Amino acid sequence: MSEDLISIKDASLWASEFLNKEVTPSNISYLVNYGKITKFGENGSTQVSRAELKEYYQKLSKKEELWKEKLGDDLNWKLSFESLKESETTKHVHRLHPYKGKFIPQLVEYFLDSHVDDFKKEVYFKKGDIVLDPFCGSGTFPIEAAMIAANVAPGMNRDFTAEEWTNLIDRKLWYECVKEAEDMIDTTVKVDIQGYDIDGDVIKAARENAKRAGVEHMIHFQQRAVADLSHPKKYGFIITNPPYGERLEDKADLPELYTQIGQVYQRLDSWSMFLITSYTDTEKYIGRKADKNRKIYNGMLKTYFYQFLGPKPPKKRN
Repeated sequence: MSEDLISIKDASLWASEFLNKEVTPSNISYLVNYGKITKFGENGSTQVSRAELKEYYQKLSKKEELWKEKLGDDLNWKLSFESLKESETTKHVHRLHPYKGKFIPQLVEYFLDSHVDDFKKEVYFKKGDIVLDPFCGSGTFPIEAAMIAANVAPGMNRDFTAEEWTNLIDRKLWYECVKEAEDMIDTTVKVDIQGYDIDGDVIKAARENAKRAGVEHMIHFQQRAVADLSHPKKYGFIITNPPYGERLEDKADLPELYTQIGQVYQRLDSWSMFLITSYTDTEKYIGRKADKNRKIYNGMLKTYFYQFLGPKPPKKRN
């Protein structure tokens, strides 16, 4: 066994050659710290098993194939964001949601930003729109909406492996790019972004997350039940990830909850609503058929992106 053990540095060199791409010592340390592979040794002499590391990477390479076999060939693997580190997929948010199916920020960015692709065939939101999440949890939707409105560049608060390629890319260029991105941020932009949750402790945590992201002044967070939701303006957007009822004892509450969502939506004047949920009776209890419905996978859980579209606002005359 001892012959199989190698240092973190040697493991990164071996993995880089095995995968034919750069694997840094910090990548190996991540696997150790999150229990992906076993840690051997103490006091700065951490070692890992070469055989275990090889088995881990072999399983990882088959992961997409295994999930497609389980969930279907229409699995959009790109939206799993499997290649991202946990530190990137939990930015600004901590595991606060009381129900399964939290949305990682990258998936939220995907739906909120202005790009289109083969799956996302239209832009759903534009700057200046009213955005409201009545089940905001730790604040992922409102925070990402505020960051997009403030023109915060994607990946602004993360590190890139390429930063270590000092022999190819002058570090000064990184500083210049970051400075340029920082100069383009405008947190004084006027927005109407709101996040509600029935849990006061969760709202407090959402405010802290928004503060860490630098956009707390751009979002109105409030403890409020979905049944009490209201807004005086027209042409707003609800975008939310409501409870799925993954726990058996919660499933009985879903008909009433989704009925409330439908009733609230009917009271809002000329609004659109976007729900991402695995609850298959959503349309039944909302009280109308969605205008569009796309199947997506959130954390490898089959969910549906229901789009209830309201009228578009009249075009402004020049």
